[in-house]
Amino acid sequence: MTCISCLIGQPKQGADNRSIRADLCVISRITVLTKRSSREYKDVVSPGTMDFIPHPPTISFNLHTSTAMLLLLLALGLPLVHAWCDITALNLTSGVYYTSENETIFEVAEAVNRGVCDIARYNRMADAILPLLTGEEILIPPEVCDPDNRSCLIVPEPNATYADCIMGGPHTYTTLKGDSIAYIALKLNLTVEALLTTAWVPNMGDPDAPVEVGQVIKIPQCYPSQCIVQPGEFYYGTYKDLAAMLGTTPGQLMAFNPTYNHTTASQGQGPWISFSMDCMPLSDNVTAVSL
Repeated sequence: MTCISCLIGQPKQGADNRSIRADLCVISRITVLTKRSSREYKDVVSPGTMDFIPHPPTISFNLHTSTAMLLLLLALGLPLVHAWCDITALNLTSGVYYTSENETIFEVAEAVNRGVCDIARYNRMADAILPLLTGEEILIPPEVCDPDNRSCLIVPEPNATYADCIMGGPHTYTTLKGDSIAYIALKLNLTVEALLTTAWVPNMGDPDAPVEVGQVIKIPQCYPSQCIVQPGEFYYGTYKDLAAMLGTTPGQLMAFNPTYNHTTASQGQGPWISFSMDCMPLSDNVTAVSL
């Protein structure tokens, strides 16, 4: 067992001139594990398994929320058991999970007792529901009290309004596995009718029908309008999160980065992708155009 002495940020002097400090002891071991219904684990090496790997002995405020909270409570001498969650019972280990054939992220989340969106953001997924490949490596974050299974999903929202064209660009979108015309329109914040005026795919009569992977379809653009496009390092979150911060749509980020799915880069690192940001009209009156 390795005992790690961790500072919560910089030492802070209290009324008694003492530094707030926390000591966290963790068991350092590497083992391949899979979860059983009894919440126990057994050693296996096969798809659908989880490989728990300890992090290096450094801790910062970039830690997952529950981990940082545990350290803070330890430092302040506060109770770790609350009516809604016993933090000491959480599994704060991160790990690697290898997917089985046709396994979905919802099944992965259930198998490892994590939230779908917690997993998606930890892996910096473009879209949480993109189908997974057999044997795909998925990073598993520390367990939290309130697993998130919804906020990262691209779904119709109540009272949402949809446009007839996108601001800026690009003017094409490359279809992904699991796409349909209706879902592409949702990702671009377009009406289905608007996208159908420019996109041609087989089975166009059914906007919910799956479309073939790798098709390049045209997107109606608003004229005049613009987006700023520049490279950026994607540290955490999903394209839905990025889009909300950058002033664009998840679909535009996917269109600018058609080959990106997710990354297994270490936390604090990330892939470089094209960020479209500050997408806006350049006039009070815009027209939908297609190149």
